[in-house]
Amino acid sequence: MELTRIIESTQSTCYFFNSGQGSRLVVKRFTNEYVHATLIDASREFEALLSFSKICNSHPHVRTARPLGLLTSGDGYVMEQLEGLGLDEVLEGRQYYRANLADVARQIIEGVKMFHECNSEPYADFHAQNILLDDLGQVGFIDPTIPNRFFYETAEDTPNGFLAADIGYWVFSSAVEFVKQVLFRPRWAFRTIHFTLLLTATSLRSLKKSETSDFFLAVFRATNRHALRLKSSHQVKPFILWLALLPVLRIIRCLCQRGQTSEIKMQEVDQIHSCD
Repeated sequence: MELTRIIESTQSTCYFFNSGQGSRLVVKRFTNEYVHATLIDASREFEALLSFSKICNSHPHVRTARPLGLLTSGDGYVMEQLEGLGLDEVLEGRQYYRANLADVARQIIEGVKMFHECNSEPYADFHAQNILLDDLGQVGFIDPTIPNRFFYETAEDTPNGFLAADIGYWVFSSAVEFVKQVLFRPRWAFRTIHFTLLLTATSLRSLKKSETSDFFLAVFRATNRHALRLKSSHQVKPFILWLALLPVLRIIRCLCQRGQTSEIKMQEVDQIHSCD
Protein backbone atom coordinates (compact mmCIF):
# COMPACT_ATOMS: atom_id res chain seq x y z
CA MET A 1 0.00 0.00 0.00
CA GLU A 2 1.53 3.32 -1.13
CA LEU A 3 0.89 6.30 1.13
CA THR A 4 1.17 9.93 0.05
CA ARG A 5 1.79 12.39 2.84
CA ILE A 6 -0.71 15.26 2.91
CA ILE A 7 0.19 17.25 5.98
CA GLU A 8 2.32 16.89 9.07
CA SER A 9 1.93 18.74 12.36
CA THR A 10 3.16 18.43 15.92
CA GLN A 11 0.10 16.29 16.67
CA SER A 12 -0.25 13.95 13.72
CA THR A 13 0.52 13.10 10.11
CA CYS A 14 -2.15 12.47 7.46
CA TYR A 15 -1.71 10.38 4.31
CA PHE A 16 -3.71 9.67 1.17
CA PHE A 17 -3.98 6.20 -0.25
CA ASN A 18 -6.10 4.54 -2.94
CA SER A 19 -8.41 1.81 -1.69
CA GLY A 20 -8.29 -0.06 -4.99
CA GLN A 21 -12.05 0.40 -5.40
CA GLY A 22 -11.94 3.82 -7.02
CA SER A 23 -12.06 5.82 -3.78
CA ARG A 24 -9.31 7.66 -1.92
CA LEU A 25 -8.98 7.26 1.80
CA VAL A 26 -7.09 9.20 4.45
CA VAL A 27 -4.96 7.77 7.25
CA LYS A 28 -4.40 9.90 10.32
CA ARG A 29 -1.59 8.74 12.60
CA PHE A 30 -0.74 10.52 15.82
CA THR A 31 2.80 11.66 16.60
CA ASN A 32 4.35 9.66 19.43
CA GLU A 33 5.98 12.74 20.95
CA TYR A 34 2.71 14.65 21.18
CA VAL A 35 1.58 14.86 24.79
CA HIS A 36 -2.07 14.05 23.99
CA ALA A 37 -1.34 11.33 21.43
CA THR A 38 -2.17 8.29 23.50
CA LEU A 39 -3.99 5.19 22.27
CA ILE A 40 -7.01 6.28 24.30
CA ASP A 41 -7.07 9.69 22.59
CA ALA A 42 -6.90 8.09 19.13
CA SER A 43 -9.86 5.89 20.00
CA ARG A 44 -11.81 8.82 21.49
CA GLU A 45 -11.25 10.97 18.43
CA PHE A 46 -12.35 8.11 16.17
CA GLU A 47 -15.55 7.60 18.17
CA ALA A 48 -16.29 11.35 18.27
CA LEU A 49 -15.92 11.62 14.50
CA LEU A 50 -18.05 8.51 14.01
CA SER A 51 -20.89 9.96 16.12
CA PHE A 52 -20.67 13.25 14.27
CA SER A 53 -20.69 11.58 10.83
CA LYS A 54 -23.90 9.70 11.66
CA ILE A 55 -25.71 12.97 12.40
CA CYS A 56 -24.26 14.62 9.29
CA ASN A 57 -25.66 11.83 7.10
CA SER A 58 -29.17 13.19 7.63
CA HIS A 59 -28.23 16.88 7.40
CA PRO A 60 -28.65 18.71 4.08
CA HIS A 61 -25.66 21.07 4.40
CA VAL A 62 -23.15 19.80 6.97
CA ARG A 63 -20.66 17.05 6.09
CA THR A 64 -17.70 15.33 7.68
CA ALA A 65 -15.25 12.57 6.80
CA ARG A 66 -16.70 9.17 7.75
CA PRO A 67 -14.19 7.18 9.84
CA LEU A 68 -13.83 3.55 8.76
CA GLY A 69 -11.66 1.92 11.41
CA LEU A 70 -8.77 2.19 13.83
CA LEU A 71 -5.27 1.18 12.80
CA THR A 72 -4.09 -2.13 14.22
CA SER A 73 -1.35 -0.21 16.03
CA GLY A 74 -4.08 1.83 17.77
CA ASP A 75 -2.33 5.17 17.19
CA GLY A 76 -4.56 6.39 14.38
CA TYR A 77 -7.49 5.64 12.12
CA VAL A 78 -8.70 5.50 8.51
CA MET A 79 -11.45 7.72 7.10
CA GLU A 80 -13.00 8.61 3.80
CA GLN A 81 -11.61 11.59 1.92
CA LEU A 82 -13.86 14.64 2.11
CA GLU A 83 -13.97 16.69 -1.08
CA GLY A 84 -13.88 20.47 -1.00
CA LEU A 85 -11.76 23.59 -0.90
CA GLY A 86 -10.40 24.85 2.40
CA LEU A 87 -12.15 27.93 3.79
CA ASP A 88 -8.75 29.59 4.11
CA GLU A 89 -8.25 29.13 0.34
CA VAL A 90 -11.75 30.45 -0.36
CA LEU A 91 -11.03 33.60 1.62
CA GLU A 92 -7.93 34.29 -0.46
CA GLY A 93 -9.07 33.32 -3.97
CA ARG A 94 -11.70 34.37 -6.43
CA GLN A 95 -14.21 32.03 -4.75
CA TYR A 96 -14.45 34.71 -2.05
CA TYR A 97 -16.69 36.81 -4.30
CA ARG A 98 -18.96 33.90 -5.21
CA ALA A 99 -19.37 32.37 -1.77
CA ASN A 100 -22.31 33.40 0.40
CA LEU A 101 -20.24 33.85 3.54
CA ALA A 102 -23.26 34.56 5.73
CA ASP A 103 -24.68 31.14 4.81
CA VAL A 104 -21.26 29.55 5.29
CA ALA A 105 -21.00 31.04 8.78
CA ARG A 106 -24.50 29.80 9.69
CA GLN A 107 -23.66 26.29 8.51
CA ILE A 108 -20.38 26.27 10.44
CA ILE A 109 -22.06 27.30 13.69
CA GLU A 110 -24.86 24.81 13.13
CA GLY A 111 -22.35 22.06 12.43
CA VAL A 112 -20.08 22.72 15.39
CA LYS A 113 -23.10 22.81 17.72
CA MET A 114 -24.17 19.44 16.30
CA PHE A 115 -20.71 18.14 17.23
CA HIS A 116 -21.09 19.51 20.77
CA GLU A 117 -24.49 17.88 21.19
CA CYS A 118 -23.46 14.41 20.04
CA ASN A 119 -20.09 14.30 21.81
CA SER A 120 -20.47 16.58 24.86
CA GLU A 121 -17.09 18.22 24.26
CA PRO A 122 -15.57 21.02 22.15
CA TYR A 123 -14.43 20.48 18.58
CA ALA A 124 -11.08 21.92 19.71
CA ASP A 125 -9.12 22.25 16.43
CA PHE A 126 -11.69 24.71 15.15
CA HIS A 127 -10.23 27.01 12.49
CA ALA A 128 -10.54 27.91 8.80
CA GLN A 129 -8.12 25.25 7.54
CA ASN A 130 -10.35 22.54 8.98
CA ILE A 131 -13.48 23.74 7.17
CA LEU A 132 -14.09 22.69 3.56
CA LEU A 133 -16.58 24.07 1.02
CA ASP A 134 -17.79 21.99 -1.92
CA ASP A 135 -19.17 23.19 -5.26
CA LEU A 136 -22.69 23.35 -3.80
CA GLY A 137 -21.59 25.60 -0.94
CA GLN A 138 -21.96 22.83 1.65
CA VAL A 139 -19.70 22.96 4.68
CA GLY A 140 -17.40 20.07 5.57
CA PHE A 141 -15.67 19.52 8.92
CA ILE A 142 -12.32 17.73 9.19
CA ASP A 143 -9.82 16.91 11.91
CA PRO A 144 -11.52 17.38 15.28
CA THR A 145 -8.98 17.06 18.07
CA ILE A 146 -9.50 15.63 21.54
CA PRO A 147 -9.47 18.78 23.69
CA ASN A 148 -6.77 19.52 26.23
CA ARG A 149 -7.36 21.10 29.62
CA PHE A 150 -7.43 24.64 28.21
CA PHE A 151 -10.70 23.87 26.43
CA TYR A 152 -12.33 22.15 29.38
CA GLU A 153 -11.36 24.91 31.81
CA THR A 154 -13.08 27.41 29.53
CA ALA A 155 -16.21 25.31 29.11
CA GLU A 156 -16.70 24.42 32.77
CA ASP A 157 -19.74 25.93 34.49
CA THR A 158 -20.42 28.28 31.56
CA PRO A 159 -23.63 28.30 29.52
CA ASN A 160 -22.73 27.58 25.90
CA GLY A 161 -19.23 26.76 27.16
CA PHE A 162 -18.29 24.40 24.32
CA LEU A 163 -19.24 27.02 21.73
CA ALA A 164 -17.33 29.73 23.60
CA ALA A 165 -14.25 27.49 23.83
CA ASP A 166 -14.30 26.80 20.10
CA ILE A 167 -14.99 30.41 19.10
CA GLY A 168 -12.17 31.49 21.42
CA TYR A 169 -9.76 29.14 19.66
CA TRP A 170 -10.94 30.33 16.23
CA VAL A 171 -10.29 33.95 17.29
CA PHE A 172 -6.85 33.02 18.64
CA SER A 173 -5.77 31.00 15.58
CA SER A 174 -7.07 33.68 13.19
CA ALA A 175 -5.05 36.35 15.00
CA VAL A 176 -1.93 34.16 14.84
CA GLU A 177 -2.34 33.70 11.09
CA PHE A 178 -3.04 37.41 10.64
CA VAL A 179 0.22 38.38 12.34
CA LYS A 180 2.20 35.80 10.36
CA GLN A 181 0.72 36.65 6.96
CA VAL A 182 -0.35 40.31 6.98
CA LEU A 183 2.85 41.48 5.25
CA PHE A 184 2.88 38.69 2.66
CA ARG A 185 -0.82 37.95 2.07
CA PRO A 186 -2.62 41.05 3.35
CA ARG A 187 -5.87 40.43 1.48
CA TRP A 188 -6.19 36.96 2.97
CA ALA A 189 -5.15 38.17 6.44
CA PHE A 190 -7.82 40.87 6.63
CA ARG A 191 -10.49 38.63 5.12
CA THR A 192 -9.70 36.02 7.78
CA ILE A 193 -10.34 38.53 10.56
CA HIS A 194 -13.44 39.79 8.74
CA PHE A 195 -14.88 36.27 8.58
CA THR A 196 -13.95 35.62 12.22
CA LEU A 197 -16.15 38.54 13.24
CA LEU A 198 -18.95 37.31 11.00
CA LEU A 199 -18.69 33.83 12.52
CA THR A 200 -18.76 35.24 16.06
CA ALA A 201 -21.74 37.45 15.26
CA THR A 202 -23.52 34.41 13.84
CA SER A 203 -22.85 32.41 17.00
CA LEU A 204 -24.48 35.17 19.06
CA ARG A 205 -27.76 34.70 17.21
CA SER A 206 -28.19 31.33 18.90
CA LEU A 207 -27.94 32.86 22.39
CA LYS A 208 -30.39 34.57 24.65
CA LYS A 209 -29.69 38.25 25.28
CA SER A 210 -28.99 37.49 28.93
CA GLU A 211 -26.24 35.04 27.92
CA THR A 212 -24.15 37.30 25.70
CA SER A 213 -22.11 38.93 28.48
CA ASP A 214 -21.03 35.61 29.99
CA PHE A 215 -20.38 34.29 26.48
CA PHE A 216 -17.94 37.12 25.75
CA LEU A 217 -16.10 36.50 29.02
CA ALA A 218 -15.80 32.79 28.18
CA VAL A 219 -14.52 33.60 24.66
CA PHE A 220 -12.00 36.02 26.16
CA ARG A 221 -10.80 33.43 28.70
CA ALA A 222 -10.35 30.84 25.95
CA THR A 223 -8.44 33.24 23.71
CA ASN A 224 -6.27 34.42 26.60
CA ARG A 225 -5.39 30.87 27.71
CA HIS A 226 -4.18 29.95 24.24
CA ALA A 227 -2.24 33.20 23.90
CA LEU A 228 -0.52 32.66 27.26
CA ARG A 229 0.67 29.19 26.32
CA LEU A 230 2.64 30.44 23.31
CA LYS A 231 6.25 29.46 23.74
CA SER A 232 9.09 31.89 23.25
CA SER A 233 10.23 29.81 20.26
CA HIS A 234 6.87 30.28 18.52
CA GLN A 235 6.85 32.24 15.26
CA VAL A 236 4.53 34.84 16.79
CA LYS A 237 5.57 36.81 19.84
CA PRO A 238 2.77 37.21 22.42
CA PHE A 239 2.87 41.01 22.58
CA ILE A 240 2.58 41.24 18.77
CA LEU A 241 -0.28 38.74 18.84
CA TRP A 242 -2.19 40.90 21.31
CA LEU A 243 -1.91 43.89 18.96
CA ALA A 244 -4.08 41.88 16.59
CA LEU A 245 -6.30 40.31 19.26
CA LEU A 246 -7.34 43.42 21.16
CA PRO A 247 -9.25 45.17 18.33
CA VAL A 248 -11.00 41.90 17.44
CA LEU A 249 -12.02 41.22 21.04
CA ARG A 250 -13.18 44.80 21.42
CA ILE A 251 -15.56 44.45 18.46
CA ILE A 252 -16.82 41.11 19.81
CA ARG A 253 -17.48 42.79 23.17
CA CYS A 254 -19.43 45.52 21.37
CA LEU A 255 -21.53 42.94 19.55
CA CYS A 256 -22.31 41.21 22.83
CA GLN A 257 -23.19 44.44 24.61
CA ARG A 258 -25.60 45.56 21.92
CA GLY A 259 -27.90 42.64 22.64
CA GLN A 260 -29.48 42.84 19.16
CA THR A 261 -27.97 39.51 18.23
CA SER A 262 -30.83 38.40 15.98
CA GLU A 263 -30.39 41.44 13.72
CA ILE A 264 -26.60 41.57 13.44
CA LYS A 265 -25.35 41.88 9.88
CA MET A 266 -21.82 41.92 8.56
CA GLN A 267 -22.12 45.55 7.42
CA GLU A 268 -22.73 46.48 11.05
CA VAL A 269 -19.47 44.83 12.12
CA ASP A 270 -17.57 47.16 9.80
CA GLN A 271 -19.32 50.19 11.26
CA ILE A 272 -18.70 49.50 14.95
CA HIS A 273 -16.09 51.85 16.38
CA SER A 274 -17.31 52.48 19.92
CA CYS A 275 -19.72 51.16 22.51
CA ASP A 276 -22.15 53.05 24.67
